[in-house]
Amino acid sequence: MVGFGFMEHCGDSLLLEIIERNASEMCRCVCGCNIIIKMTDLHPRWYKIELYEVGYKMVG
Repeated sequence: MVGFGFMEHCGDSLLLEIIERNASEMCRCVCGCNIIIKMTDLHPRWYKIELYEVGYKMVG
C-alpha cells in the first residue's frame, strides 16, 4: 500500500514524500522491486521525490 506523506517547497523544486507500507510478511533479504505510481494534477516543474518503506524493522 502506498500513501502520500507530505509536499513542501525545497529550493526551486517541490519535495514529495511517498510512504510505502509493507503488506507482506517480514523477510531477511533486501530486495529490489519495481514501483509504479501514477500522479495526476501536478504542474510542470522540478520535483524531488523521497520514497520510504515502513512497517517492519530490518532483520539480519
